[in-house]
Amino acid sequence: MLVRTRNTTWLMGALGVLAAAAVAWGVLKPAPAEARSSSVAGQRHWVAQGHVGWWLTWWVENAPEAAEGLGPWKLDTSMLHDAAGERPAAAEQGSEGTSTGEAEVAGGDDPGSGDGPDIEGELFVEPDNPAGTQADEWRSSRPDDAALMDRLGEQPVGKWIGEWSGDVREAVDTHVTAAHAHDSLPVLVAYNIPVRDCAQHSDGGAPSGEAYEEWIAQFSEGIDDRPSIVILEPDALTLTDCLDEGQYDERFGLLAEAVRTLGSNAETAVYVDAGHSGWREAGEVADRLRDVGIEEAAGFALNTSNFQATDESIEYGRTVSEDIDGETSFVIDTGRNGAGAADGDDGWCNPSDRAFGETPTTDTGEDLVDAYLWAKVPGESDGECHGGPPAGEWWGEYALGLAQRAGW
Repeated sequence: MLVRTRNTTWLMGALGVLAAAAVAWGVLKPAPAEARSSSVAGQRHWVAQGHVGWWLTWWVENAPEAAEGLGPWKLDTSMLHDAAGERPAAAEQGSEGTSTGEAEVAGGDDPGSGDGPDIEGELFVEPDNPAGTQADEWRSSRPDDAALMDRLGEQPVGKWIGEWSGDVREAVDTHVTAAHAHDSLPVLVAYNIPVRDCAQHSDGGAPSGEAYEEWIAQFSEGIDDRPSIVILEPDALTLTDCLDEGQYDERFGLLAEAVRTLGSNAETAVYVDAGHSGWREAGEVADRLRDVGIEEAAGFALNTSNFQATDESIEYGRTVSEDIDGETSFVIDTGRNGAGAADGDDGWCNPSDRAFGETPTTDTGEDLVDAYLWAKVPGESDGECHGGPPAGEWWGEYALGLAQRAGW
């Protein structure tokens, strides 16, 4: 460390001579106006290169008082790092622009921290949707019911992608392209994990772990670097009782790999599905989320395709978050939770007397709650139960009941 003495004056003079010579050599250049400041800190910036730049850097770090007399100059240490084959992180990040329009996925303060991007903006409403088709069918004979279906058709809902989607890269790309053509943010639901739904109403999925890894890689490529929300594999983290030890280990390995793969797109907000408030204990869910690398995701998703009330989901989500780190955020599927959960073991499958919940938004006003989403398409059946058609098929009368009981 340089100790300031009576001889500091001649040292400062020497520094002035060196600075003047450096200007003549083209080594120094004035800092841009926006980098200047009336504060001492603002005056301790330089632009330099080569050995002279190294010496000036050392001087500024060890005798900052002397730097005050040099005025609006800035030290660009990236030039020094370049000479050694290194670049500071800020230089590596570049100046990529965000997408235009209202939808954005805003990166965190530290893109490498694994905190995931933040979401904001308008959510995508697919122009051609089953509610709109139902409205057209009812318009002449049931105009009041048609009006409710029109309103339902104006709500943004999730786009589920699975083995039925065919070429997954093309399917994802088509949907994301359509969303961004409307300056809005798509919500995608990845649903193709092997041994999906434990061979229940929504059984299926990729035939092997290797096939799934390839599938999720193609899914990610379909998104590319465009802002998107992905809810990752509903029930996969929590519906595991049917798995043997080998399948369990593979399941969690595949989820962790999916988080990494999807999260490699800086604009993709990945939310790992974590069941709902009426299922597993919050501490257990937090442990499972850690096991699949939740720190590399935007957060977790609750109540996908279920009916738990929003206030209960918020309380539960905050407890899970607290068990993780107190900062991990989450999204809630509010599509059908307006009347809360139904009783009975089959209360998850087309229960009667349910209602729409809060409409989708990324502005919830709730700490840690990134969005209310309608991940499950309200009106699509949960399966052949309570009079419903096969899982995923449109059921207009059920959708109508949800709207009526919501007071629409």
